[in-house]
Amino acid sequence: MPTVIQTGKIGDDGQVIHPALVNRKGDGSGTWSVVDDGSYTTPTHSQPTVGATTTLAVAANADRLYALLINNSDEVIYLKIGVAAVLNQGIRLNANGGSYELSKRLGNLTFGAINAICTSGSKVLLVTEGT
Repeated sequence: MPTVIQTGKIGDDGQVIHPALVNRKGDGSGTWSVVDDGSYTTPTHSQPTVGATTTLAVAANADRLYALLINNSDEVIYLKIGVAAVLNQGIRLNANGGSYELSKRLGNLTFGAINAICTSGSKVLLVTEGT
């Protein structure tokens, strides 16, 4: 469910009273709302190599609106958010495509660092982060 972050009125001349606001949602009554739907405009892609000890996969980011992490290896990878990753704990990404998605829409968006670990090390994690 989108979050309304500002409301206003359309003037008698049909013009939006605050034209700088472009993401408008009208209800037909002349009232508009600016909606924060959690969408992002700038995707950033990275491929961190996960080690056999806790590895920073995604840095903390207060501007994060979305993240997708995909295990691109032949071995299980474990994630922990905001703390060191530990084998067999936290969020498990199965081998060959296991994934974890973070978003406001899913209700699990976090801005903290995401750490990863695997058994043998040198395994690739595909990351897309949206701001």
